[in-house]
Amino acid sequence: MCINGLCQKVGCDLRIGSDLTVDSCGVCGGDDTTCSGAGPAYYYWSVVQAAACSRPCGGGVRRPELKCRNRVTEEEVKHELCKVETKPRVVDEACNTQPCVAR
Repeated sequence: MCINGLCQKVGCDLRIGSDLTVDSCGVCGGDDTTCSGAGPAYYYWSVVQAAACSRPCGGGVRRPELKCRNRVTEEEVKHELCKVETKPRVVDEACNTQPCVAR
């Protein structure tokens, strides 16, 4: 936060000069222990579509990537924190299916 040209940090507790940050459980100043059990209350699976195709021509695939995210902060966290039972099945997508041109 900057006031009259003087900038100071502000923590998640909204106090000037504070170093507090939000932990992976979404707790300001927490130590990542309050949500030690995996579950949908805190974490969810996110499917990220791959941008790159595996081949420039002749048939390639795009493989989506799964990420486990914190519901509060939207930050990526360890896969172990998301429930396996809710893990979506990812399906490769065909791309660059045009034939390769000989040079």
